[in-house]
Parts: sequence; C-alpha cells; structure tokens
Amino acid sequence: MRKIYRQRAKKKVKVDSARVKNTKALPGRAASTANCLRIVSEIFGELFSDENFITLLRAESMIEVPACFVPLLRKGNDEHEVG
Repeated sequence: MRKIYRQRAKKKVKVDSARVKNTKALPGRAASTANCLRIVSEIFGELFSDENFITLLRAESMIEVPACFVPLLRKGNDEHEVG
C-alpha cells in the first residue's frame, strides 16, 4: 500500500503562481503594446501631415499637444513647407 501512495506523490504537477504566469507573458504583452504604439504613431503622423487637420486644431484653439506628438507635428509641417 505504501508504494502506491509514493507513486501518486511523485506525479504531482507543479502549478505556476500568478506572478510567474505574468512574468512569462510579459514579452508578448510588450510586443503587443509596441505594435499598438506603432499604429497610433502612424495614424497621428498622417493626421498631423494633413493641413486641414492642423487648421482645425488652430480654429478650436488647441495649440498644445503632448510631448510625444511634437516630432510627428514637426515632420508633418516639414512636408507642407514650400521653397
């Protein structure tokens, strides 16, 4: 009878804690977040390169943008400058 119990104890499966599961999932979540950030940057890049959108922002007195969008805004302004 003792031998059967010992075999059952050896087959016990180790279960990961929530912290270990979150740590293992971190690279996938980081890649997903980077992908979303890239898409959002592309969208705002297109918006800031549209002269009508910039005019709309000025008409609504929205002259301040978050710091992360300033490079996109400058890039959009460079595309519209002539000469």
